[in-house]
Amino acid sequence: MPDRYAMLTVDTEALPNRAETDHVNRLILGKHGDKQAGVKEMALIAREYGARLVFFLDLCGAYPYLDELKAVAQWLVREGQDVQAHAHPEYLPLSFWEEHGRRQRPWYMNDYSFERAGFIIKYFTDLLYSFTGERPIAFRAGSFRWNTATLRALKENGYLFSFNNSMCAVDNGQCPFSLPTNQPYRWSNGLIE
Repeated sequence: MPDRYAMLTVDTEALPNRAETDHVNRLILGKHGDKQAGVKEMALIAREYGARLVFFLDLCGAYPYLDELKAVAQWLVREGQDVQAHAHPEYLPLSFWEEHGRRQRPWYMNDYSFERAGFIIKYFTDLLYSFTGERPIAFRAGSFRWNTATLRALKENGYLFSFNNSMCAVDNGQCPFSLPTNQPYRWSNGLIE
């Protein structure tokens, strides 16, 4: 029987519609009053069992809180956890798009052109790298909304793994491109899904 492994991934995001205030503390660090149950507790439990978790950190959804996200990313890396890229660009503020001379729409990544997907992936890959000192090699699109342009842009930006295939996203009508499998496979450009 071949060796089998389990990979535990955590979407690490502080989307604006999920809390009224204090997004990173509440939604990523899990601070609620004098209690805390968030990424730090998950990382400490993983360490107790000699495991690493894959934290897919979204820098788009909590873009106004980049300093707080940087602190989270750096803490996770110091703890020996794996920090990879996640993106919900539909939550980026209008000012972000204007600053980069782009229109705010289309909202969702599965509607992006190759140029637009490439811009978002490169921008936030470089930003995450500046936070952690480690190049991300795995990517998950927000709400599993991806398309061919996403896969091409990932490859062009040095990614090895795409964590986007989701039957749940197909069933919810979020992304019609997923394949009906839970097994890993390789895309024609070499990315492993």
